[in-house]
Amino acid sequence: GARREKRFTSKCSAAEIMSKMEENAKPLGFNVKKCDYK
Repeated sequence: GARREKRFTSKCSAAEIMSKMEENAKPLGFNVKKCDYK
């Protein structure tokens, strides 16, 4: 899923990406991913 997300994020704005990342990271417990993306 990570690869597919990366491709999809390219079309979205930074805010959209962050929002999507946060949503995807919450259930996975990948808070670090979000911080790293910032």
